[in-house]
Amino acid sequence: MKCDDVLPLLAPLADGELDDAAGTAVVEHARGCVACGRELDEIRSLGTLLRTSVTDQLEQLDLSRLWPEVERR
Repeated sequence: MKCDDVLPLLAPLADGELDDAAGTAVVEHARGCVACGRELDEIRSLGTLLRTSVTDQLEQLDLSRLWPEVERR
């Protein structure tokens, strides 16, 4: 695979959206290509940051009054 083939597949790889064969090919390329490897690391880091941020915000959200209000209406 070439970088032009791999770059559009890095985000789907990080999201677990590629089948095993395609995922393996992309990972193998990224291991041997500094630029694609760096891009994959950045995509994975961004995903971790987003998950952490959303999780933190959800934990602070108070929904205790939501269901009683729904039932009332």
